[in-house]
Amino acid sequence: LFSNGTLLNRRIAGELREWPPRRVEITLYGATQATYERVTGVPGSFARCMAGIELLLEHEIPVQLKTVVMTLNRHELASMQSLAANLGLEFRYDAVLNVCLDGSGAPLQYRLPPEEVVALDVADEERLSQWRAFFDKYSEVKRDPEALFACGAGLSSFHIDPVGQMSICMMVRKYQYDLRRGSFRDGWRGHARDVRSLTVLSDNGCTRCR
Repeated sequence: LFSNGTLLNRRIAGELREWPPRRVEITLYGATQATYERVTGVPGSFARCMAGIELLLEHEIPVQLKTVVMTLNRHELASMQSLAANLGLEFRYDAVLNVCLDGSGAPLQYRLPPEEVVALDVADEERLSQWRAFFDKYSEVKRDPEALFACGAGLSSFHIDPVGQMSICMMVRKYQYDLRRGSFRDGWRGHARDVRSLTVLSDNGCTRCR
């Protein structure tokens, strides 16, 4: 379960304790209030995030911390790692920043240069070994050139938005299933399977992009 933790309360924590997910992943946007809220733009969000983490730990719910590392919080990456370690929690980071759902490229101004991302990976022996294992596992996997989706979306993951619309990925909202009008079983076994079966259109620009 992915969350920023800011809306967690005792009732929700109790529900999660009764129906525990494999883990709850909380995104940190900084190790200090100033940096965190510079990223989120929401006053008080840092304190609410930390309170949410404490609630999960208090209710003995598996927690992992992570961050999207960017120009705004790069200087606190080590501090975020230390924060997680002091709580006894695993921590990971990702440098991928995508465009907005409406196509706006505004977030891209905060991307780290590729060279800096590689430098971060190479400097972390554990992370580097994970990348090598990933490469060894998937570098020879053959994908269907006609398939529109070649990732795990709709196979091992899904996304549900705040109003109950289910999609195979948080970045793909074109094909949605309304969980308020149907069951999760139908959405997962029917809708997701149908979306995964879509093929690439002849004029799809993705096939021509490096």
